Formats: sequence, structure tokens, C-alpha cells
Amino acid sequence: MFRTTLIATFLAPSLALAAGSDTSTPPKSTKTTTECEAGQIYDTRTKTCVAARDSRLDDDQRYQAVRELAYAGRYQHSLKVLAAMSDQNDDRVLTYYGFNHRRAGRVALGMEFYRKAL
Repeated sequence: MFRTTLIATFLAPSLALAAGSDTSTPPKSTKTTTECEAGQIYDTRTKTCVAARDSRLDDDQRYQAVRELAYAGRYQHSLKVLAAMSDQNDDRVLTYYGFNHRRAGRVALGMEFYRKAL
């Protein structure tokens, strides 16, 4: 357990870069985290919460919602949005699967996703 935690600590900064993140600053809360139900994202065009799989959303919008939900500690909700991403093997998707599982206490599963992302 200690070894896994140690590995996660050292890998976290590099995994953020592997996922294409340009900042380590947590995102600001939007209506996605304050008003939408699990598996929904706030769509600024329609001004409503829509299903993460809604065809009006693209993966960049989904990714921003995943990031926001994950940093807000809403790991299960973030995982539901991740499941809607079109490329489940994308490094940023795998990294956030790892992040969510690790933060939710499933460290070994999180580490598996981190390894896949690399």
C-alpha cells in the first residue's frame, strides 16, 4: 500500500502533463457541480443540464466537466461523464479514471488506469 501511494505521488505531476493538462489549478465550480444530477453536464447553449452522452456536447466539454467534478470530490459523477467520452483509451480519459478511483479510495484500480495512460 505504501509503495502504491509513493508511486502515485511521484507520477501525479507527470500524469497531468501526459493528459495534456496545462494547469494544476483546480477548475472553478459551474452549474455542472452545483445544479446538475449525476451523469449530466450544464450546457451553456441551452442553459440546461443535459446527459453527458448528449450529441450537442463534444469531448472537450465532457473533459472539462470531468475535471470540475473530480476536483469537487464528486468522483462517481465524474466517472459517469468519463464513460460518455468517445475514446476510452485517450490518455486524459485514462488519467482521470485513475484520479477518480484513487481519490475514491480504490488506489490499486487507479494505479492501473495511470499505467495505461502512460
